[in-house]
Order: sequence, then structure tokens, then C-alpha cells
Amino acid sequence: MKILSRKAQTTLAVLVALTIIMVEVSGLISTVSINHFYNKADSVEALRALQVIDSGLEEALYRLQQDSSYAGGAITMPDGSVSNIVVNPAGGNTREIVITTSDTKVYRKITTDVTLNTLVTNPLAEIAMFGGDEADIYGDNVLYTGNIYSNDNVSLYSNAIVRGDVFSGGEGSSSYARVVGDAQVLDNPLTPEVEGNFYAIDRLRVRDDGYIEGDAVSKKAVNIQDSGFVGGNVIVDPNLNIVTQQVPTFEFDDYKTIAQTAGTYYTSPAQFLNYLSLNGNVMTGGIHFINSTSDLIFPHGSTYDITGTIVSRGDINIRANYTHVPDGDLPVLASRRNIEIDSSSSCTCDINITGVLFARRDIILDRDNYTGPGYGINITGAMWAGDDLRFYDNINFTFDEALATVAGGFTFSGGGSGASEVIVDDWLIE
Repeated sequence: MKILSRKAQTTLAVLVALTIIMVEVSGLISTVSINHFYNKADSVEALRALQVIDSGLEEALYRLQQDSSYAGGAITMPDGSVSNIVVNPAGGNTREIVITTSDTKVYRKITTDVTLNTLVTNPLAEIAMFGGDEADIYGDNVLYTGNIYSNDNVSLYSNAIVRGDVFSGGEGSSSYARVVGDAQVLDNPLTPEVEGNFYAIDRLRVRDDGYIEGDAVSKKAVNIQDSGFVGGNVIVDPNLNIVTQQVPTFEFDDYKTIAQTAGTYYTSPAQFLNYLSLNGNVMTGGIHFINSTSDLIFPHGSTYDITGTIVSRGDINIRANYTHVPDGDLPVLASRRNIEIDSSSSCTCDINITGVLFARRDIILDRDNYTGPGYGINITGAMWAGDDLRFYDNINFTFDEALATVAGGFTFSGGGSGASEVIVDDWLIE
């Protein structure tokens, strides 16, 4: 048996010590690596959890815009992750939204309070003028009192004055809603609400001395140029929602049946105009249905005094002196095509209509050749068109909510509660 020298013993001890240290360091490195891996994995899971609840919040806000009664539910995202959404009433228009994750390793929860600002709650009672497509309003000597709602863009030009709110639902890559050329949007003095606001999904352009008394609100941008002016707030609100309203439906067949039973059914405009002529151009009531696609024209130079409802499958064109009032709670004019009130030649003829006008296509008002005092067209009631609203000169329109809400045969549908905003007050992430 060999005995190691003291020097050899010392060397061996050092080697053993170094081996132990290396083993410990190796173990420490392995532990740090494993911990780093888990920490990194936890960070990834934490980030994923935040993305899930953020997506859940966006979904909750969108659904509240569409339906103020939305109470929440489990929402599965495209990647398979799930957000659990609970919407609690918190008094008035306030809602508390609580969102948690249910399929991530890191628990996350977000709580936020939002305020629902519903801009249109009852279309029949609040939409004075409706265009399923564009609404272009021009005018010298024009005044429109009531709210305008269009599924496409609303453009106000050349001294047009609107007293009420404007809702412009159009959205395109290079299109605008407009208030230009001394056009004005003002508060409606006939209602207790503060109005005179313009809401647009597309970019809103206010220029050339155009004026909005209240707020100018757009989902994309508000451009104020060349002496345009906004008296209220200028707001770019990505949560603005102007719901596409379905074109109001009108029960043409029901009115046709009533007219057939009452003996006020006509196969041509000529037959109906002959009936009026035999009665001194006076109609005393009832529902009169013209089952023809030919134009019904009230000619220049004549005078008509109408009470009741005229329904036609063709265009209705009024060029004469014309007075029309409803018979009870029925609309006054309804066309499957267009309603056009114009002056084909200079005249002092006045048109005075009280009641609801409905055209499945366009409503066109134009009295640019009017030479009399005041306004050439005076309408009190509501005007609803399936396509365009196009209004020009010498027009005075005032919305009558009572006439609009009781007009038989009409239904606005498909648009929820109309236009709305969801305002996020604050939030807390846990």
C-alpha cells in the first residue's frame, strides 16, 4: 500500500473540491435555466391572458352598441381562447363589465364601467327625414326642423339650415359627410333636448363658412377648413355607432284592399284625376289607391284641396297649387317609386302638406323657380325615403312627432335602437 505524500493529498483534495463546486454550479445553472424557462412561459401566458380579456372587452363594447340589454356570455375567440363576459346594470345608462379568462394558466380579470349614450331610441318618433341612401340638401330660403338620418352620407350645401341632429351612416374609402357653403346645423327650439349636433361614420368636413352649433362627431376624422366653424366639441370617437336602419316598410297591399272595398281604387292616374275633376279637384277623405306604374302628375296651373291618403305604384309629381291634410292617423302620400314636388316653370303656386310622406325610392323637393313670398313648399309631418332625399330651394319643413308615431302602416326595423355611443369611464386589471 502506497501512502500519498502530503503534496499529493493536497492536490487530490483540491480536485475533489473543484469537482464538488462544478457539480453545484452545474446544478445551479440547471435550476436557473429551468426557472427562466418557466418565468418566460408564465410571461407568455400572462400576455396571452391580457390579449384574451382585451378582445373580450372589445366584443362586449360592440355588443352593447348593438343591444343595450346585452348581459354577457362566454365568447370564443378565433384562436380558441375564451372570455367570460358579465354585464351588470349599475344604475341609469351605466353598465359594469367584468371579463375573466377561463383557459389560460395565468388568471386575468378586467372590470370597467361604461356609459351608454343612445342617440336614437324610437325611430318613428325621432327621425323627421330618413334616407335609405344619400341625403343631399341644398338651398336658398330653406329651413328644416327635425332630425335627419341617412344610412349613407348626409351633405348640407348652400345656405341649407337644419334645426336638429344629423346622423350620417355612410362609410367609404374616400367619401365625406359635409356642412359647407354657409349651411348650418342648429339646435331645435321646439324640443327640450340640446341638439344641433352632427354624427358621421365617415370623415366629416366643415368648410366654406359651414357651421355646426353643437358637437361635430366622427368615427374617422373631422376636417374644419376655410372658415368652417363648430360651436361645440370636435370629437373623433372610434366607438360611434350609427346602425343601418332597414327601409321603412309600408303595407301597400292592405291599403289596396281597403280602397277596393271602399270604391276608391283606380287602374290609372287619368282615372283618378278624372274623379278629382268631377269633384272640383277636391278629395274629402278616405284611402285612394292608383294601381299603375304610370306617373301621377298634378299639373301646373291647377289647384287641389286634398284630405285623406293617396297611394300609387308609380311616381307622384306635384306641380300645382296643392293643399293636403290627413284623414285621421293615416299618411298622406305613399309611392312605390318616387315623390317629386317641383316647379317646372316660374309660378307663385304654393304647396302645403300636413302628414307623412313615404317613397320606396326617392323624395325630391325643388322650388327653385318659385316667385312668391315665403316658401314654395311647406310640409309639417315626416318624410321617409327608401333611397335618396334631395331637397333644393324655397322649402320649409317641420317635424310633427304626433303625426309620425301614429301613421298607420309603417314600421322601422332592423336597426336596433338606432345611433349610439359607448363611453368607457375607467377600468381595472387584476
